[in-house]
Amino acid sequence: MCLRLSLAQPILPCLKSIRTRRVNGEHQSSWQVLAGWQPSNARPKGPFMGHTLSGSHICDMVFPLKKFLKSRHMHIWVDADACPNVIKDILYRASDRLKLPLTLVANQALRVHRSAYIRTVVVPRGFDVADEEIVRHIVAGDLVITADIPLAAAVLEKNSHALSPRGERYSPETIHERLRIRDMMEQLRDSGVRTGGPAALSQADRQAFANALDQLLARA
Repeated sequence: MCLRLSLAQPILPCLKSIRTRRVNGEHQSSWQVLAGWQPSNARPKGPFMGHTLSGSHICDMVFPLKKFLKSRHMHIWVDADACPNVIKDILYRASDRLKLPLTLVANQALRVHRSAYIRTVVVPRGFDVADEEIVRHIVAGDLVITADIPLAAAVLEKNSHALSPRGERYSPETIHERLRIRDMMEQLRDSGVRTGGPAALSQADRQAFANALDQLLARA
């Protein structure tokens, strides 16, 4: 027998109801509506305030997964170890203003703006560990903030958006050339040539990022 329960505070606007059923006649004590989203006793609002049902039922989504993914809000992911703080501040304000989930992935603990829409994920230290964490969780339509060209290429392969902290929007048409240049510069450094590092983030870079972000979020 299936029961239909309405959520007074849905996890996402498109999640209006759930269908529950008894599993093999066994009583289940508690099941998360969405796996991986952490519950909180402090604040009941926001996409990261997980909802839990207690009793003898486990949740089944009423709607098809593809429909859910198509109608869900854009999720912003940040390659946070190398992301400048001024760019993070712009992202915090955008997340709060538009009520969009924002996840910062790093290999060390971060101090972030307190918000029901913002969370951090700390991964073990290691080459590309943070990149792999982001690629594993993004879905089509998400946005990733990164200056890492290989990560941007992997993001585009999953039909997600990639934006650099300087406001450069990576695209399928330009990413292969950016990878070629990146590999060439790496070979020069390996051979002992001093190529120098990137220039300091300027006010023009910050404005370019803010403008590019606004354009992307307007289409979300």
